[in-house]
Amino acid sequence: MCAEHPFTHHVKTAQDAAAFVIEVGNPNGVLLLDIWHAYRGGTPYATLPALVPPEVVFGVELDNGLGEVVGTDLEDTFARLQSSDTEIVQDPTDQPYGVRDCAVRDPAGSLIRIQQLS
Repeated sequence: MCAEHPFTHHVKTAQDAAAFVIEVGNPNGVLLLDIWHAYRGGTPYATLPALVPPEVVFGVELDNGLGEVVGTDLEDTFARLQSSDTEIVQDPTDQPYGVRDCAVRDPAGSLIRIQQLS
């Protein structure tokens, strides 16, 4: 499981993600702990070892997140991508179907849309 909190669902913190994996109880259920999302979700780095039991952690993703959070989750993600060599296709835009999103291309040329619900 890769829980991209706080973006898309009921899992808002690293602690919530760990509790979810433990509650499900599947021996193959583990977390890829994303440091940037943990920080963005309000979890201080120093508290992670006490909040997330190591037996539920498959790996830790070390991100290139900016030192300062910039606006909303979408705006912060966009600013991080903009500061890299990512191809920007569309700046954050309010869509008529109820989401605010942006679009980028990955190195293989695939279009990736990133959205934040309104």
